[in-house]
Amino acid sequence: MFHREAGQRAARAGVQILVGVGSRVRVALEAARRAGVPETRHEKSAATAAEILPGLVRPGDLLVVKGSRGMRLERVVAALLQTVVEAH
Repeated sequence: MFHREAGQRAARAGVQILVGVGSRVRVALEAARRAGVPETRHEKSAATAAEILPGLVRPGDLLVVKGSRGMRLERVVAALLQTVVEAH
């Protein structure tokens, strides 16, 4: 239930791209898509998300990374920070 609500809230907040990692997030992605998020993507792991996200982010974008420690999303944050460092 919470995943579905998270997807719906993402749409209400104006999220343009929602990337989800892991098997449980599929419900959130589907709810977000149905509620109007223009682009949703599912990645099987934090490592694959870390590979694709730097190519999706543009200057001025607001990013929110949310997940449990078990999902290892710090890999995603590290990849994004590395992209910023390389750009400067």
